[in-house]
Amino acid sequence: MCASLLDYLLDGHASGVELDAGRVGLAGHSLGGWTVLATPESDPRVRAVVAMAPGGNSRPRPGVLRLPLTFAWGREVPVLYLAAEDDVPIPPDGVRELFDRAPEPKQLVILRRADHQHFADGVEASHEALRAITLPGEACSDHGLGTRALSTRGGGRQECEGHWCGWGPA
Repeated sequence: MCASLLDYLLDGHASGVELDAGRVGLAGHSLGGWTVLATPESDPRVRAVVAMAPGGNSRPRPGVLRLPLTFAWGREVPVLYLAAEDDVPIPPDGVRELFDRAPEPKQLVILRRADHQHFADGVEASHEALRAITLPGEACSDHGLGTRALSTRGGGRQECEGHWCGWGPA
């Protein structure tokens, strides 16, 4: 997918924008974070990556796709990993696992008081939409045992199995 988009843009379809095929960087969030980490393996034009709360760790949370990453890039690709301190679906320890497995050069930044939605535009609207839905317990629980529906309380955080999860601001 990224290769097709890169082909399209580098073939002159980016109206009014001059692109340099020797300086391609990719940025992605969540599954997009996994995508930008997987793409350098198949597309040598990718020279740098920013992965925001990327999937791909070896023990994904319930509801997150199990998509392994090999990091077999065959060249140096600088990567900036961004994780959110209160991210529930892709917690910082999952991003740290990817960081630890990835080749140099790399950097990891953990954003304090942020959750998975903070990497997207309109974080307030995302939080409001999440407050309006009910998630199964395993989508929130740190221990994966909860199966009951969640209730919305206390400024948008959702309670499951007696603890507060990091969906939304405190």
